Amino acid sequence: MNKITVLVVDRTGPWQGFPAAERPDGTKWEFVIARSAEEAIEYFYTYSPSVVVIEAEMQAEALGLKKIIAFHTEEVPVLPMAGIGYASLLSTISDVMEEKNRKLHYAYRFVDDALKGAALPIRIE
Repeated sequence: MNKITVLVVDRTGPWQGFPAAERPDGTKWEFVIARSAEEAIEYFYTYSPSVVVIEAEMQAEALGLKKIIAFHTEEVPVLPMAGIGYASLLSTISDVMEEKNRKLHYAYRFVDDALKGAALPIRIE
Protein backbone atom coordinates (compact mmCIF):
# COMPACT_ATOMS: atom_id res chain seq x y z
CA MET A 1 0.00 0.00 0.00
CA ASN A 2 1.38 3.39 -1.00
CA LYS A 3 1.38 6.47 1.18
CA ILE A 4 1.63 10.04 -0.05
CA THR A 5 2.68 12.66 2.48
CA VAL A 6 1.74 16.22 1.57
CA LEU A 7 3.55 19.04 3.37
CA VAL A 8 1.29 22.10 3.36
CA VAL A 9 2.93 25.43 4.24
CA ASP A 10 0.26 27.93 5.22
CA ARG A 11 -0.05 30.45 8.03
CA THR A 12 -3.80 30.89 8.14
CA GLY A 13 -5.57 28.08 6.29
CA PRO A 14 -8.08 25.77 7.97
CA TRP A 15 -5.98 22.68 7.34
CA GLN A 16 -6.83 20.89 10.55
CA GLY A 17 -10.14 19.97 8.92
CA PHE A 18 -8.40 18.15 6.09
CA PRO A 19 -8.50 14.49 6.96
CA ALA A 20 -6.04 11.84 5.98
CA ALA A 21 -7.70 10.51 2.86
CA GLU A 22 -7.63 7.15 1.16
CA ARG A 23 -7.94 7.07 -2.60
CA PRO A 24 -9.91 4.42 -4.50
CA ASP A 25 -6.64 2.78 -5.60
CA GLY A 26 -5.69 2.20 -1.95
CA THR A 27 -3.17 5.06 -1.73
CA LYS A 28 -3.24 6.82 1.65
CA TRP A 29 -2.79 10.57 1.89
CA GLU A 30 -1.38 12.27 4.97
CA PHE A 31 -1.35 16.05 5.38
CA VAL A 32 1.38 17.65 7.49
CA ILE A 33 0.76 21.31 8.24
CA ALA A 34 3.58 23.84 8.73
CA ARG A 35 2.70 27.36 9.86
CA SER A 36 6.12 28.92 9.11
CA ALA A 37 9.15 28.42 6.87
CA GLU A 38 11.15 27.09 9.84
CA GLU A 39 8.47 24.49 10.61
CA ALA A 40 8.35 23.57 6.92
CA ILE A 41 12.09 22.87 6.85
CA GLU A 42 11.87 20.80 10.06
CA TYR A 43 8.88 18.81 8.77
CA PHE A 44 10.54 18.32 5.39
CA TYR A 45 13.41 16.47 7.05
CA THR A 46 11.15 14.66 9.52
CA TYR A 47 8.38 13.41 7.22
CA SER A 48 10.09 13.21 3.78
CA PRO A 49 6.99 14.44 1.93
CA SER A 50 6.04 13.37 -1.59
CA VAL A 51 4.71 16.85 -2.43
CA VAL A 52 5.07 20.32 -0.90
CA VAL A 53 2.20 22.80 -1.27
CA ILE A 54 2.84 26.48 -0.45
CA GLU A 55 0.04 28.98 0.10
CA ALA A 56 0.12 32.15 -2.01
CA GLU A 57 0.54 34.34 1.10
CA MET A 58 3.86 32.62 1.84
CA GLN A 59 5.47 33.38 -1.53
CA ALA A 60 8.16 35.52 0.12
CA GLU A 61 9.41 32.42 1.93
CA ALA A 62 8.60 30.09 -0.97
CA LEU A 63 11.74 30.86 -2.95
CA GLY A 64 13.98 29.96 0.00
CA LEU A 65 12.01 26.77 0.68
CA LYS A 66 12.21 25.74 -2.97
CA LYS A 67 16.00 26.22 -2.93
CA ILE A 68 16.40 24.13 0.21
CA ILE A 69 14.18 21.36 -1.16
CA ALA A 70 15.90 21.39 -4.57
CA PHE A 71 19.30 21.24 -2.85
CA HIS A 72 18.38 17.97 -1.16
CA THR A 73 16.20 16.37 -3.81
CA GLU A 74 14.71 17.34 -7.15
CA GLU A 75 12.13 14.58 -6.90
CA VAL A 76 9.75 16.47 -4.59
CA PRO A 77 7.43 18.80 -6.52
CA VAL A 78 6.66 22.18 -4.95
CA LEU A 79 3.20 23.43 -5.86
CA PRO A 80 1.91 26.97 -5.36
CA MET A 81 -1.62 27.07 -4.03
CA ALA A 82 -3.75 30.11 -4.67
CA GLY A 83 -7.18 29.75 -3.08
CA ILE A 84 -8.08 26.32 -4.41
CA GLY A 85 -10.35 23.96 -2.52
CA TYR A 86 -9.76 20.52 -1.08
CA ALA A 87 -11.07 18.57 -4.09
CA SER A 88 -9.09 20.71 -6.52
CA LEU A 89 -5.97 20.32 -4.40
CA LEU A 90 -6.30 16.52 -4.34
CA SER A 91 -6.84 16.48 -8.09
CA THR A 92 -3.74 18.61 -8.69
CA ILE A 93 -1.62 16.46 -6.37
CA SER A 94 -2.90 13.29 -8.07
CA ASP A 95 -1.92 14.66 -11.46
CA VAL A 96 1.54 15.68 -10.24
CA MET A 97 2.16 12.31 -8.57
CA GLU A 98 0.99 10.46 -11.68
CA GLU A 99 3.40 12.48 -13.82
CA LYS A 100 6.19 11.93 -11.30
CA ASN A 101 5.61 8.16 -11.29
CA ARG A 102 5.46 8.10 -15.08
CA LYS A 103 8.85 9.83 -15.29
CA LEU A 104 10.38 7.45 -12.75
CA HIS A 105 9.08 4.36 -14.53
CA TYR A 106 11.84 2.88 -16.62
CA ALA A 107 11.28 0.58 -19.55
CA TYR A 108 13.95 -2.02 -20.24
CA ARG A 109 14.30 -4.08 -23.36
CA PHE A 110 16.74 -6.95 -23.62
CA VAL A 111 17.70 -8.58 -26.87
CA ASP A 112 19.53 -11.89 -26.78
CA ASP A 113 21.45 -11.92 -30.02
CA ALA A 114 24.88 -13.04 -28.91
CA LEU A 115 25.16 -15.60 -31.71
CA LYS A 116 23.15 -13.76 -34.33
CA GLY A 117 24.90 -14.07 -37.67
CA ALA A 118 27.61 -16.32 -36.25
CA ALA A 119 29.23 -18.39 -38.97
CA LEU A 120 30.18 -21.28 -36.74
CA PRO A 121 29.96 -24.88 -37.84
CA ILE A 122 27.60 -26.08 -35.12
CA ARG A 123 26.02 -29.48 -35.53
CA ILE A 124 23.32 -30.90 -33.35
CA GLU A 125 23.42 -34.70 -33.23
